[in-house]
This record gives sequence, C-alpha cells and structure tokens, in this order.
Amino acid sequence: MSTKTKRKGISKTMRFEVFKRDYFTCQYCGQKAPDIVLCVDHINPVKEGGDNSIFNLITSCFDCNSGKGVRKLTDRQEVQKQQEQLMLLAERKEQLELMLQWRKELEEIDNYQINIAINEIQKYTKAFELSETGRTRMKQMIQEFSLNSVLEAIEIAYTRYYQKGKEKTFNLAFEKIGGICYNKQRNENDPVYSFRSKAYNIFKNKFTVHNEEKLREAIKNFVNNNETYDEFYTIVNTSRNYSDFFRKIAIISDSTVDEAG
Repeated sequence: MSTKTKRKGISKTMRFEVFKRDYFTCQYCGQKAPDIVLCVDHINPVKEGGDNSIFNLITSCFDCNSGKGVRKLTDRQEVQKQQEQLMLLAERKEQLELMLQWRKELEEIDNYQINIAINEIQKYTKAFELSETGRTRMKQMIQEFSLNSVLEAIEIAYTRYYQKGKEKTFNLAFEKIGGICYNKQRNENDPVYSFRSKAYNIFKNKFTVHNEEKLREAIKNFVNNNETYDEFYTIVNTSRNYSDFFRKIAIISDSTVDEAG
C-alpha cells in the first residue's frame, strides 16, 4: 500500500526571510509589493523532491506562481540564484559576527568605566564593596550622565556623606551620586534653576528659621526681576535677620514695579 507524502507548509518566518532576500520582488516578472500579491514558490517543486530550505525558495507573484505549474527557472538562472543566496548568507553571517564583536567591545568598555568609578570610591574606603545591583546602577548613571560627571559626583558624595567605617553612610553616599549628577546637569542647562538652588542654600546657611514657601516665592520673584545671584548674596549677608531680609527683597520688588510703571 503506497503512502502519500504530506506537504509541509512554509513558516511565516521563512516566508519573510525569502521576501527580504528578494527585496519583495517577483523573481519571474520583476513586479514588486505592494503593487502585487507575493508568495513563496519552490524552485524545485515539492512533488519532484524539492524541500523548504531557503536555497529552494523564491519570491513569486500570485499570477506567475499560478501559471507556472511545474516549470523551473532555467539552469543558468537557478545556479545564479543559488550563488546569490550563498553570498547573501555569508554576508549576513559576517554581519552577525561583527555585531557580536561590537556588543562584546561595548560590554568591555562599560566594565572598564564601572571599574574606574569603583576605584574612585575605594579612595575613600575599601571596607565595603558594591553589589551586583550597585554595579548595574553605576553603569546606568555613567550611561546617563557620563563617566566624568559620575567621578565628580562621587567626590562630592563621599566627602560630604561618608563617615569612616559606617556602612550606612557608605550606602547613603552612593545613593546621592545620581542626584548630584542630575542637579549638575540641570544647573548647566537651566541657569534659573541654578540660581534658585544656590540662593536657597545660601539663605538656609545663614537663617535657620524660615518659611519655606515664602522663601521660594521670594527667590522666584528675585529671578523674575532679573536680579543677579551676587545681588542676592549681598542682601543675605547684609541682612540682620529673617525679617530684615524680606524687607530688603520687598523694596527691590517694589522699585522694579515702580520703574516698570
């Protein structure tokens, strides 16, 4: 009793690879999608032993595929197609190898920069080490802000927050690195933000008791009146107390309004 070989369908992935290889163009008549409907045809028909390998598949339009029957490409065309397919596969293989090499080199650069940053931290202490989570966070910060910015932030953070031998302060300093980088970047990109940050800090250093909301509003108005940081610094240093500061700020604001009027 004879058995009939069941024809195996061509997968969607394989069809797409054939279409890409043939530039979505019918290899018999030259018409291209989307002007015509494309399908994948067998160079050597299945009933004559042809398989579904990419070497035996070709892009055809619906009309050419329907009218062709078991007709093959000429021997010359078939050999040429197979040579092109081999060259294309070889080129793709080379590109994949180059991409893998590039990715490996990027990983090596990332690790190199992370180690530089870790060495900077170890200038302050070698008692504690970064976990894998810490290394991942370090990598993210370097990618977001640059290695130089991270190194500057490490110096600030560990000088300001780390206390020798105390792991909690080691972790605190590490957590501050990203915020320091962010503020530095914002200060460089937004002079107004920089002014507000410096003005706020200089005020808090002199007057421990103050109304946060009132202070922020005063700084905002000072900036909007086009006053400089040096002028703000002078007012803070010449003010006898909290009330005297706001009196002087109000005088400047009133005089600016009068001049505008």
